[in-house]
Amino acid sequence: MMLAAVIGLAASCISDDEVDSTSECFINGFAIKDITSTLHTLTKEGIDSTYQLTIGGSNVKFNIDQVNGRIYTVDSLPSWTDLSRVVPSIGYSGNLYVMIDSVYYPITGSGDSLNMTQPINLIVVSTDGTSIKHYTAEISLATVNTDSLLWTRLTDSNIQLTEVKRLTTFAEKMYAFGTYGSNEALCTSTDGENWTTPQPLSTDISTNSICTLGTLFYATDTDGIINTSTDGENWNASSQAVERLLGADNFCIYAIKEGKIMATTDLNQWYTAGTKNLDNLPQSCVSLITYPTHTNPNLMVDVMAGLNPTQNNAVTWYKVSATETSGSNQQWDYISITSENNYALPALDGLTICHFNNALYATGGTNKHFYRSDDNGITWHQVTRYQFPPQDMRTNVTATTLVWNGNVWMMQATEAGPVSVWRGKLNK
Repeated sequence: MMLAAVIGLAASCISDDEVDSTSECFINGFAIKDITSTLHTLTKEGIDSTYQLTIGGSNVKFNIDQVNGRIYTVDSLPSWTDLSRVVPSIGYSGNLYVMIDSVYYPITGSGDSLNMTQPINLIVVSTDGTSIKHYTAEISLATVNTDSLLWTRLTDSNIQLTEVKRLTTFAEKMYAFGTYGSNEALCTSTDGENWTTPQPLSTDISTNSICTLGTLFYATDTDGIINTSTDGENWNASSQAVERLLGADNFCIYAIKEGKIMATTDLNQWYTAGTKNLDNLPQSCVSLITYPTHTNPNLMVDVMAGLNPTQNNAVTWYKVSATETSGSNQQWDYISITSENNYALPALDGLTICHFNNALYATGGTNKHFYRSDDNGITWHQVTRYQFPPQDMRTNVTATTLVWNGNVWMMQATEAGPVSVWRGKLNK
């Protein structure tokens, strides 16, 4: 009965003079405006107080599953986000309605807000009244996890590097690239405690640029030529030169090439992956972190962060990646710092970032605190309980971080001798 009433309403409200009659009905776009949430806290004097945080709507990405009629966020928003008054912007063909208290109301695009604390039901009715399509739209929120992080300093580790510049995993091993004597060298380990003897690298590559994709390591040499390696030790120059190698996710390598962010899967074909705000790209302490979205394991979130001498805060970039070189594979976007967002990541000396416990964590500077982001790098907050870096880390000395086999690994140069190695585990 309700369905017939809605179709009748659609047919009676639109005449042939207003719009061409068609049987099309679908939603092909979904976005939201900025969401401002009011949070409660205590002042230093113990008095109840409130403050506001804003999530930029342009940073919230949605997927539209036409087969199953699902519209959902690519990743979760912070647990504190207020979804009671969300203003959507919806692209559709036909007439659009939302169900509230079992009654369908038309959506006119006038900027009215919707309560999205629970999934909402939408229908689109064709202008000729013959077709109808149902959708469910939802915004996911992250769960709060306050498990403590327990550290063990591996004093018996036999690693001999005096500095670690890049820590990565490859073929079920941990690879530590750094300095041994006057050489750039590599050590490997299968457990983080027992390490191979440092092996000098075969050519003059930038260990800070090393990344992996598929079965190969990639890095640039002093001339900007991309080199490849199957073992991390022996390197071969390709025919490709770039301005800078930014890193890699599960699908592509990213580099500054021809004045743009370019991506490639094989060094042969390149496609454009970013052209805007390139002056705000990180210039040092660059971390490119990739992890699956909460809602679709075939999509990956990429967050790139680091330091830029022109900015007072660290700079953060974001994209969603997929196997395709187009379509759901997005361009890199700079997360701009606005007056509404006073929670940017500080420009910490020796900044390093990793992803664990369903959030991004950054440290540097004094190395006494983590900064955590639950919204893919949009806002950052200093962690004050449960989770801290190792207490005996050196101040203002870069630490290299890696998440592997469920543990957080950190390495840092000592005043003399081999690097210090810590293993962190969540105490659940």
